Amino acid sequence: MLEIFENLTQPQINDLINGGFEFLGSVASLNNCRILLKDKKVMGSSIYSMLFITTWCYYNLYFYPSIGQTYSFYGAVIMVIANSLWSILAIYYSKKANVKL
Repeated sequence: MLEIFENLTQPQINDLINGGFEFLGSVASLNNCRILLKDKKVMGSSIYSMLFITTWCYYNLYFYPSIGQTYSFYGAVIMVIANSLWSILAIYYSKKANVKL
């Protein structure tokens, strides 16, 4: 199994690892979406923090291809979708509950 990694360069290995972290971060964000859909209210999170992270994810869609990080880019695409979904849900449920943002 490890033979598939023996021909990778260090930047490729780093890309694979970072892409894995991006993907796992997406899974965590999607779990937050699941909880938000279940609770129908934002609790214990700052929408502003998540909007900052989401903006960073959008930037990564530009950044990763510019440095040739393919796996990181694919992970960032999923992360953008997950974080954007959470942000939209958080804004929706906050406005629905008349919570001042």
